[in-house]
Amino acid sequence: ATPRPGPFNRGPALGASLVRMLRRLALAGGVAATSYVALDALVNDDLDEWTRPLSRRLSASARAASGSRGADAPPPERERVVVLGTGWAAISFMRKLDPGQYDLTIVSPRPYFFYTPLLASASTGTVSLRNVLEPVRAFTARLADPRTRCEPRYVQASCEDVDPAGKVVHCRLSGGESLSLRYDHLVVAVGARASSYGTPGVETNAHFLQEPAHAARLKAHLFGALERASALRLAGAPPREVDRLLHVVVVGGGPTGVELTAELSDLVRTDVARRFPEVAGRVRLTLVEQLPRLLAGFHPDMSAYAADHLRGRGVDVRLGARVVEVTPDGPVVQEQAGARARQPGAGAGQPG
Repeated sequence: ATPRPGPFNRGPALGASLVRMLRRLALAGGVAATSYVALDALVNDDLDEWTRPLSRRLSASARAASGSRGADAPPPERERVVVLGTGWAAISFMRKLDPGQYDLTIVSPRPYFFYTPLLASASTGTVSLRNVLEPVRAFTARLADPRTRCEPRYVQASCEDVDPAGKVVHCRLSGGESLSLRYDHLVVAVGARASSYGTPGVETNAHFLQEPAHAARLKAHLFGALERASALRLAGAPPREVDRLLHVVVVGGGPTGVELTAELSDLVRTDVARRFPEVAGRVRLTLVEQLPRLLAGFHPDMSAYAADHLRGRGVDVRLGARVVEVTPDGPVVQEQAGARARQPGAGAGQPG
């Protein structure tokens, strides 16, 4: 009788099985990697950048093959699309729109798109504002295609009125001149204004953080306060006045408020400690959030980590507290128990 092969004398059969298993793993890994790349491209809009050139070539080839017009014939009448705004929604829409099929006009008083998550870093000088902005005309230049006679255009103006019946938008140029634009499709993506939630004194005694201009003003205010505190200390001013200039209160425990507070903490530990050693130890940071935890839209573990991290860096995190008034001397904070306390500071920062 032929002995049965043991686990160590299967020879070629075992080798063939290993080869088949490795092939299956390689195939599964390739499928998984391809699926991940495809999903990532779809989610991050990269698929549009890959497919748009092909779509343009196919459209141009179809028009050339039809032979319905000569080379010098005027282009067909395109439907007019007017986009109001140059923020995330407007830019995302423009990237997905085939400019060869529509006559695109972008209207906004702001001639640039900016990367909102970096505003906190720009407020402390970690990044330069020019690295956060991209001109709208850079987008229109990329969308332009001479082969399809496609020329998207940007108009720096503010929309003052819309006539839905006549399909006309009435705009005002920066110099006061009026401009009316007809449209077939209107996209309103103007965003929203920063809100004070009716809190007295916010408009005059606090800083918003929603636009690049806000970041520039906040940065100038912070370093101006540091310079003045340093000079007052040398002049023998009362410590209370120096401390008031060095207390920064951030209102709002969402992503912008948490990120701004973290950036301020890093600033104090690095640049302020190096450049203003005489007052660096007196700088105080306070983060006020009305809800019971930071980053309420995220997982509770992330909220707890953010609070612990900021407290570990010396930030006074006030949860369940709200600002009821902002005076020239600082915000008035009401705790859950109902007690009110004034937080003297150089000014409150209220993320938009």
